[in-house]
Amino acid sequence: MSNAKTDAAVIEIRGQLDEAHRLLQMAEEAAELAQAASKLARILMGINPSPMPEDSARAHLLEEYNDVRVCAMTLDLPERVMPGKLYRWAERLRNRKWRS
Repeated sequence: MSNAKTDAAVIEIRGQLDEAHRLLQMAEEAAELAQAASKLARILMGINPSPMPEDSARAHLLEEYNDVRVCAMTLDLPERVMPGKLYRWAERLRNRKWRS
């Protein structure tokens, strides 16, 4: 997701905020992402429902995810997935003692 306009925006943000402030912004956005994920999970489980419709909750989750990705761009964090993390998660699921 790099083009001249996004690159210019990243440079501008870096010029206005030092790394510590950009990390604080990311922490705030990550907390909002966690809340959005939690709300959608509640909607999907239906046990402790929210008045928010599922489609709105999904849109909100995507918005918060993108906010975290934007912060990552300003911190030069790579966009690639670490495959080992994915493989270990799949392995833990294969090896779990209980099944859903």
